[in-house]
Amino acid sequence: MNTLIEEKIDIAPELLEQCSTLEEKQVIVHCTVTGIPYYNTFRVWPTIYLIPKESDKKSKLLHYFNIEMYPASQLIGATGQNHFTLIFEGLAPSCNYFDILEIIPETGAFEARNIARNESDVYSVIFD
Repeated sequence: MNTLIEEKIDIAPELLEQCSTLEEKQVIVHCTVTGIPYYNTFRVWPTIYLIPKESDKKSKLLHYFNIEMYPASQLIGATGQNHFTLIFEGLAPSCNYFDILEIIPETGAFEARNIARNESDVYSVIFD
């Protein structure tokens, strides 16, 4: 049998005030990469960012799914497309447009420009 125990915990008022102003915001980008099946490779570097048009503050990559992180890479599958998801730090409330830029020392970087911000902060991007 489970018993619920209710206990009062006192939190310092200044800490409570700080916590009430924090918002956990993240930007989710569902991506599609295309290429020649079983020939082209793809990967993401940790130096991929969301860069708002209105400021220089970059949103860093927090998590990635269904894609390898540099230096590893993976082949484009039989369909010529692969789908993956990137999760970034939240954008400033004043941001209306942003770019996705992978800053790397070689060709083939992921890049999508002038993405209009939406209320959900969930986007779909195709990288050719």
